[in-house]
Amino acid sequence: MAKPTDEPKSILEQAKEEIMEGMPLWAQDYVKKYGKQTIILMGCFIITIFVIIGAQAYFRHVKEISSAKLGLAMMIKNPDQRLVALKQVVEQEPHTDAGHQAQLLLGATYMDLGMFKQAKKAYKKAVADFSKNSVLKDSSMMGLGYANESLKDFKDAMVEYQKVSTRHHGYDAIAYRDLGRVAFKLGYYHKAQNALNSYLSLRPNAPDLGFIRYELSKIEDKIAAQKAKKFSIMANPHDK
Repeated sequence: MAKPTDEPKSILEQAKEEIMEGMPLWAQDYVKKYGKQTIILMGCFIITIFVIIGAQAYFRHVKEISSAKLGLAMMIKNPDQRLVALKQVVEQEPHTDAGHQAQLLLGATYMDLGMFKQAKKAYKKAVADFSKNSVLKDSSMMGLGYANESLKDFKDAMVEYQKVSTRHHGYDAIAYRDLGRVAFKLGYYHKAQNALNSYLSLRPNAPDLGFIRYELSKIEDKIAAQKAKKFSIMANPHDK
């Protein structure tokens, strides 16, 4: 039998870990941040244990109910009916993960229904709801970008794609692609060129590789035309 590489954990350490797993995230963060600083705070940790043991079942119950509500809403195929169900989850579970996720899905459902102003409002709320490092925040920001595009607010869309491209949570490649696409539409050719090249560096075997290269060739033509026009004006300043 292979010799274990780690020292066996004490009963106290095992109990602490098991209790930590059952705590809400805010309590876990508190204990991790402060629980090792001084022996005195172990008293706070023990008090926290008793408080959480009493509240743990309640929190789990609430989470299960809110998740079930969200699951049922997502199963509804009719977008109008799904919209009503998601609104109910958002209204009834505003401070739960399920409520925040329902807010994101609400934006997507509004988009499906062509209700872009409502989608923009829903996505903005979702962006505010999710934590800074949540990948769902990136998803909400991308949704907000798409809603802005649908409303022809291209500069606002470009801002959202720019933000997501720097967050590196898995959406950066697609954000670069959409940033390049919108920047090209607005005439920011160098920004578009840089964004699409960044997309290709992240996705060298992208399925739309041929299209992106074609777009880059068009951008290069636009940049060349701008340079030629600039030189022409400099050479003939009196020509209109």
